[in-house]
Amino acid sequence: MGIKSMTGFGRAESESDETLITVEVKSVNNRYKDYRFRMPGYLNSFEMEFREVLNNHFKRGSFDIAIQIKRNPKADNFINIDYHKVTGFIKEFTQEVGNDGTYRVTDFLRSEFYPDQSESEREKLGDLVKAVLIEAIEKNIKFREREGAKLLKVFETQIASYKKALDGIKEHSKDYQEKLKEKFLKRFEEHKLNADKDDERFQKEIIYYLEKLDIDEEMDRANIHLSKLENLFQDPNAEQGRQFEFLLQELHRETNTMGSKSGHEKITDRVVQMKVYLEKMREQALNIE
Repeated sequence: MGIKSMTGFGRAESESDETLITVEVKSVNNRYKDYRFRMPGYLNSFEMEFREVLNNHFKRGSFDIAIQIKRNPKADNFINIDYHKVTGFIKEFTQEVGNDGTYRVTDFLRSEFYPDQSESEREKLGDLVKAVLIEAIEKNIKFREREGAKLLKVFETQIASYKKALDGIKEHSKDYQEKLKEKFLKRFEEHKLNADKDDERFQKEIIYYLEKLDIDEEMDRANIHLSKLENLFQDPNAEQGRQFEFLLQELHRETNTMGSKSGHEKITDRVVQMKVYLEKMREQALNIE
């Protein structure tokens, strides 16, 4: 039994002799899927592959994916320097500014002074980054599950409160029809209308209006929707967020109808309470995956 929030964070790192790879995956709520990448330009060709990995793990949400690749500070960074690039830069630099120009040795630690990657090296780097991305995603999912557990407790409390108010309506509805019938008869007497209480047509009219004001069906449907909600929480494969929003809309519709049909003060009070519980759930439901 559980749900996932769309609020999450996951961070993973990988260290080799030469590089440090860091990936962060942040997520917030969104009705659809939205990915925003911040990563070195030479990884752009892997973006579609990274998106596919994300699609396999998430149903919806807005994601910020930050990928950093740095030289390992523990490594001897000058070993792999392409000295042909360095000498070419110095020659061009001298021609432009003359011998008066200055530069530091550390200036040549920029990526532009390292050898160009071969295709096999690029593929290897892409696989390394993807592995770190998957680890960050898994941590993000655990975060979302923890947040979802907190949301679930809130929903369980609100649903229990809604049920209690609905049970209260059921209790008051037992004597509701009889009071309505008495009210009709009293109005007839007040206006001195001639009506035979035993007349079949009169009885049919009374029954017609009582049926129009009856709320048993609305209460039954509300209980069915509540049962579906509880089953939904136990189905991790369902699109819980969208279905939860739909069921809340249906509950809101039935609750409104109960309120509009009933003129009973205590029933009206409970309808108001139920609508408050539904609104609180609706606000939180926007963050369910």
